[in-house]
Amino acid sequence: MHANLGYLLPIVVTAVDRKALPQVKDYLDQLGISIESIISIASRDSPPEGCFDTAVLVQTQSQSSLGTELEWRMIPELLKAQALWDVQRDFLCDYASMVTTTSTPSSPRFIGYQGWTADLRDWAGAAAMKAGLGGIKGFMPLRASRVEAVVAFQTDADRSVYVKCFAPLPFTEALVTCALGERYPERVAKTLDFCDERGWWATEEVAGPSLSEHLTLAACLATIGRFSQMQKELTGCHTIFAEMGLRELRLREIGREIDATVAELAQVSDLSLSELSDLSSLLSKASAALAELDLPESLIHSDLTPWNIKLSGQGPVFLDWEDAAWGPAIVSVEVFLAALRSPYRQLRDSDWLERIHAFYLQSFGPIDPRWEDRHNRRYSRALALFCQLTGFLRCWRDEPDVLRGRACVIEAARTLHRLLLNPDTRS
Repeated sequence: MHANLGYLLPIVVTAVDRKALPQVKDYLDQLGISIESIISIASRDSPPEGCFDTAVLVQTQSQSSLGTELEWRMIPELLKAQALWDVQRDFLCDYASMVTTTSTPSSPRFIGYQGWTADLRDWAGAAAMKAGLGGIKGFMPLRASRVEAVVAFQTDADRSVYVKCFAPLPFTEALVTCALGERYPERVAKTLDFCDERGWWATEEVAGPSLSEHLTLAACLATIGRFSQMQKELTGCHTIFAEMGLRELRLREIGREIDATVAELAQVSDLSLSELSDLSSLLSKASAALAELDLPESLIHSDLTPWNIKLSGQGPVFLDWEDAAWGPAIVSVEVFLAALRSPYRQLRDSDWLERIHAFYLQSFGPIDPRWEDRHNRRYSRALALFCQLTGFLRCWRDEPDVLRGRACVIEAARTLHRLLLNPDTRS
């Protein structure tokens, strides 16, 4: 009985809809595996030794979950992807072949030791041992796409080591996290090892709930206070991050970024040529107005959202620096506030947003009255949306077949256009 495949199959089928089941069955038939022989997750009291229970992953991080970036593909699609990183390709090939030799859930040849690329297994194991986490006793795939694979390795210490395998350069997320870790070890995930030659990056699990799971005004203020202090200390430190692939959002040089983004939007969005022209002009006007305000420039977290912040015992920890940029520091807090404006949170009419914004500005010392001007506040929000839009475009560029990716681009572009046209737009 192919127990381990039974832990992967429900994820694949759940993510792409049950209609895909016949296609999965056809693929398994080609491997000589009977789908009836795969043990259902629901039929087990606990996962086999060495396996994570991926049913929990499906239940807690379905595609409909807000803030989730899981994008699963059926096994055949992953195997045929041209830009697939060798680690995830080998993982899936080995995984498919190993199930034919896995006899029972108690087999000593469980996931984590058989059917895995030996180099990566040994590398992740060495990183875990060096960190005092013990040996690896299993793994669970978290995300697999054509540009990266993310795997959680379970250790003897019952802590996870997350390994991300990058395909494209640059390795911005890893490089920025490593650099910040040297200065602020308790504010970012701890890097256990990074191999730039292979594009492998291992980090230790950050214990604690996410801010989205424990969303209170006090927690938000503590988070923004800690983040703004870090940004203030990093002003003038652009050279540290100069070779890390950061997007440049410096206001006096942002024209090229606007032109490139609008040109790309013409290929993916349903905005008319007239709307795209308006968007370009309005963005240029907004950036020119903000350039006169002498806003402090620092490292920008382009996805500073509650689900990318962990509340550890040492304070808030900031994750997912993949789309880090350099420019007006205020962009980060505007991204954070945009996430809180989401209708389902019902915070737009509370005093949270104004209190968080004011608390953030106070950290930079005396507040320039122009920063509080109604129009300039709107322009700051627009710049934050533009920053997010460029991130959505990157995701779509990496994964053009993901329908949700294109939808995010279109929605962000239209929201940005409405905000710049209408001062009363609530984004």
